[in-house]
Amino acid sequence: MFHKKILFLFLLTFHLYGDDFTNYKVEKGDTLSKIAKEYLSDPRKWRDLLQYNSIESPNLIRPGLMLKIPDFLAKKQKASDVKQTTLARVLSKVGLLKLKKNGMEEWNDIEKDKELIINDIIRTAENSSAEIDFFESPKTIILMREQSIMKIKLEDVKGIELKLGEIFIKTENKDSGAVKFKLKTNASTGEVKGTEFQVSSDNNVTRYGCYEGTIEVSAEKQTVKVPAGYGTIVIKGQPPMKPFKLLEKVKIKPIVKEDI
Repeated sequence: MFHKKILFLFLLTFHLYGDDFTNYKVEKGDTLSKIAKEYLSDPRKWRDLLQYNSIESPNLIRPGLMLKIPDFLAKKQKASDVKQTTLARVLSKVGLLKLKKNGMEEWNDIEKDKELIINDIIRTAENSSAEIDFFESPKTIILMREQSIMKIKLEDVKGIELKLGEIFIKTENKDSGAVKFKLKTNASTGEVKGTEFQVSSDNNVTRYGCYEGTIEVSAEKQTVKVPAGYGTIVIKGQPPMKPFKLLEKVKIKPIVKEDI
């Protein structure tokens, strides 16, 4: 009798609020508490989210699972919030540049001046490249090489998650001791103190080259400081290698603009 009453109340909730929802694809590192905190108006209602999706246990929240987040549970986004989450824009591009919005499956073509927000994922195609401008201080420009994928992030400072490929990053040098930008890959994390460096990454290995300023690279609870003129390599599951001297300095070159 008690269970029937609970079911009745749950169905009544659907009747009152409707069943509009947003799809969210669970990613590696996601937990139920993390998803609830980020997307629910009240994180304590994580049980309601499970019930809505007919999921019996939080342990079943695994990468690849498609969750439905109903509107009556979802965090209400204000116009001011949207403005704050706009972090970057497409400064220029050559070839094909694609965008996937958070929780969505489809990739859509995007053009110059497209604004990018937190959790946007962008991808360059073969023989393509793009410049991404993080316009808030300190100004940061990222040059994405062909067949690269990265995700826009914001924690205590702005940053990205490089999922695949190669990028060059140049950040304004204002406060040399402050962390200006954060970078995450499958194998490591990097804190940028300043100002020009290159990163390439795949599923198992990340390579760093620092040309100006300093990068602090961390993996497996160990951190190495990589100064200008040096690089390091991180193999997934291992700490960063001891920094080694780079053979030559590679400068970030301006991208070739599209024909108008």
